[in-house]
Amino acid sequence: MIVMSAGYSLAAVAAGGLILIISGVVLFRSYTYYRMFSSLEAKKLARLSEISALMAVFGSLSVIYSGLTGENIWPIIAAFYSISYLLVLWAVLYYLNMLYRHSVVNKKGGEPPGEVEESKNLLKGGFSISPEQIRYLSAICSRFNGKVYVGRSRKPRGCEAFDLSLWLTRIEAPNGVDPSKLHVIQGRILEFLSNKRGSLVVLDGIEYLLLHNDFKGLVKFLTSLKDHVLLYDSLLIVILDPRVLDRRQHSVLLREFPEFNFEEIITEEERKALFGVLSKEELEKAEETHQSGTS
Repeated sequence: MIVMSAGYSLAAVAAGGLILIISGVVLFRSYTYYRMFSSLEAKKLARLSEISALMAVFGSLSVIYSGLTGENIWPIIAAFYSISYLLVLWAVLYYLNMLYRHSVVNKKGGEPPGEVEESKNLLKGGFSISPEQIRYLSAICSRFNGKVYVGRSRKPRGCEAFDLSLWLTRIEAPNGVDPSKLHVIQGRILEFLSNKRGSLVVLDGIEYLLLHNDFKGLVKFLTSLKDHVLLYDSLLIVILDPRVLDRRQHSVLLREFPEFNFEEIITEEERKALFGVLSKEELEKAEETHQSGTS
């Protein structure tokens, strides 16, 4: 009987130790992925895996304790492993649901029912405008299913209202994002676009982003964001101020983000709406500039 008891204890310790090692590795990897991911969906999946692995660690320690002491604590062991197992099932279902929604969104001609509105906008790609042209955006805002603003201004500019506004700041604040964490900014935007195809993204404050990122990294971020925006049939407007960018930087950004031509795409109805934004003097000045340019 003593031999059987000792054998049982050693088997329990060995089994608990093996599961402890595996659970520890999964816990570490889950935490690593949680830190690396920028998408909230991916972070949630990593967090579920992390908690499941943590429960398995506690369960393994309980098995080892029981094997060493001979104390019967099977209800505690069962509780830890049951919670871990349920979290694994939850994570699998969450992952399958995430795959389904993303596969349907990216499928040509398909949209997930009830989650993504049909795109009514034909404007897509990446373009730039000057700070003085921000007011012109109000004429086309109604074309889009959703609107996102990213910038230094606490009061978003361009459209009357935005569905998502991200404030570039180094302090902890509601809807605040660290300008040095470009992957987080991109993740928040893409999460929105995955549920709102045919949206408008206004990126203001390039000069502020340059204070916290090198120019090469910023260009990579902008071009990657532009490519993703195209996949979601959306429009990215980058506000470029030549007065705060050197000539080389401005030239590089203009090659990737050509100037947005409002005159070519604004309809008569939108033109009337735009006239309500501009003063009479501004309209007369714009007309004089246009006439002098064509003469």
